[in-house]
Amino acid sequence: MLVGAALLAAERDQKLRSRLYGATAMSFAVLAVIGFILAYVAAMRTGHWYYDALNLADLPDIQEAWNRLRGVWNLGVLIHAVTALLWVLVICHQVVTGATGNSTSWWRKWHRRVAYPGALVGFFMIVEAVVLLFQMPFSVRYASILLNAFMVLANLVCGIVQARRKDIASHKMLMTFTVASTSLPSLLRVWGYVVLAVADCSMVSVHGHMPAALTVLTLVVVMVPVVVRAGDTQKKAVLMNMMAISLAMMLEVSNIAKSVKTGTNCQRYHE
Repeated sequence: MLVGAALLAAERDQKLRSRLYGATAMSFAVLAVIGFILAYVAAMRTGHWYYDALNLADLPDIQEAWNRLRGVWNLGVLIHAVTALLWVLVICHQVVTGATGNSTSWWRKWHRRVAYPGALVGFFMIVEAVVLLFQMPFSVRYASILLNAFMVLANLVCGIVQARRKDIASHKMLMTFTVASTSLPSLLRVWGYVVLAVADCSMVSVHGHMPAALTVLTLVVVMVPVVVRAGDTQKKAVLMNMMAISLAMMLEVSNIAKSVKTGTNCQRYHE
C-alpha cells in the first residue's frame, strides 16, 4: 500500500508539473508573438522592420546598421522573423504533444520526432539574432541581448540533456524557461507600447531600458510562483536562471539610472 501511495503521489506531481509548465510555456509562446504583430504588419506595408512599429521608428544603432547594409539588413531581419515564427510553432507543438497522452502514445512519439529538428530551428534563431546584433555599433544593449541569447540556448541545451537522462521533471522546467526567455524581445515591445501609452515616452528615447526592466520583472512574477508550486526551487537550473534574471535586472536598472541622470530617459511624442 505504501508503494501504491508513493506511485500515486508521484503521478500527481507529474500531472501538476505538466499542467503548470505546459500552461506557462504556452502563455509565453503567445506573448512571444503579440509584441511583434505590429512589426510584421508594418513590414508588410512598408518593407522595413521597425523597432517601434507603431511610430515607424528605429533605435540609432539599428538605423546605423540599416544605413550601411540596406537590403542585406532587411533580408537578415526577414530570415530571423520567419525563423522565429517557425520556432514559436515548434514550441506550441512540443507543449501540446508533451502534455498529452502517455509515454507510448502517438502524441509523445511526435514530441520526440520533432525535438531535434525543432531545437535546430531554435538554435538558428539565436545565431541569427547574434549575427544581426554584431552588425550594429557597440552599445549598452549588447549585454542584455547576449544574455537573453545565452538564456535561451543554455536552457534549450540543458533541457534536451535532461530529456536524454529521463529526468522529465527537469526537462519540463528547463524548456519552460527556454520559452520564457524566447518571449522577452516580444514582451519588451509590449511594455514599450505600455510606457508610450501611459507616459508618452517614445520607445526609441527610452532605449528599451524601462520596458526591459518591466519585462524582466514580468519573468520573475510569473516564473517564481510556478517553480515554487512545482517544488523545483532547489534545482541548480532554477538558480542559474534566477542569477541570469538578476543580472539582467541590474543591467537595466543601471541603464535607467544613467539615462535619468543625463535627462535622456524620456522623449515625448506629443510635446
